[in-house]
Amino acid sequence: LFRTSARSDLPPSSSSLSPPSQTRQRLEAALSWMGAHPLRGAALFAGLEAVAVVALAPASLFAMVAGALFGPVAGAATSWAGLAAGQTAAFAVGRTLFRDRVRAWLAAAPPRWAAIDGAVGKGGWRLAALLRLSPAVPWNLLNYGLSATSLPLTPYALASAAAVAPWCALFAYMGSLARSLADVLDGSAGPGGPAAA
Repeated sequence: LFRTSARSDLPPSSSSLSPPSQTRQRLEAALSWMGAHPLRGAALFAGLEAVAVVALAPASLFAMVAGALFGPVAGAATSWAGLAAGQTAAFAVGRTLFRDRVRAWLAAAPPRWAAIDGAVGKGGWRLAALLRLSPAVPWNLLNYGLSATSLPLTPYALASAAAVAPWCALFAYMGSLARSLADVLDGSAGPGGPAAA
């Protein structure tokens, strides 16, 4: 029923999400440097991931890149360290700097957020961990959403860090299976991509 026509002016691997070529080359060079210097590179990568998580960047992409750079085990550990630091920092930022905005945003959100806030008051860290384990709740929004609840920082940080470890391991493993770092950056590695075949 539907006809699609291929555009001949685009190379087959181009992606609308890919950065421009010069920026892309610099990014790949920086990431390659990190992979070639595992200790300093992993520390720098984890720090950059923490900042990116606060800025709402997707943590799954960072975990896949870490897996491609450092292998499945070291990549999972590196990504987990960056993600744990980033989600704790985002919670603190949401609680201190953006608390009124986050509360206003949650007040306009569907009623399920009010239910979550009430449940967090009763179940605290357990609910935070369960929400982290669910793929239906975006992690980055959850950082800020939970910051507007009564959940204390330490139980939040510990429960969140423990709950994201399996996801970091999974995504780092998928990244380690990619044929190249470019496949991960293009989004062609992972579920349904060539690396999964």
